[in-house]
Amino acid sequence: DQDPYAAKPEANAAALLKERGIDVSAHRATQITSNDVRHSDLILTMTAAHKDKLIALFPEAKDKTFTIADYATGKPGDVADAFGKDMDFYRGMVRQVESYLGPALAKAAALEKHGQ
Repeated sequence: DQDPYAAKPEANAAALLKERGIDVSAHRATQITSNDVRHSDLILTMTAAHKDKLIALFPEAKDKTFTIADYATGKPGDVADAFGKDMDFYRGMVRQVESYLGPALAKAAALEKHGQ
């Protein structure tokens, strides 16, 4: 059995990131730790299930953990899970994430500017 926390990015994900000039060949998944949570101002997840699991493991993360959709739009939502899917599905997922990134970054920057 492969350790899921030492896994390389899936080939389709790596290929799409490479198209954007991002090399993830040396990246390995790691499990979040209490130290990570303690030193984070904001934690964004792809799905509500991920958010709920993280908060169950680290209750202190409750007020700073959001799905990226909720944080970006103020509406609950999940990013489609592309793991194991074909490249077209991955491209749709990337478009979905990209649609949230601008608003999420703008919100985070505004909060940081105001010291929140």
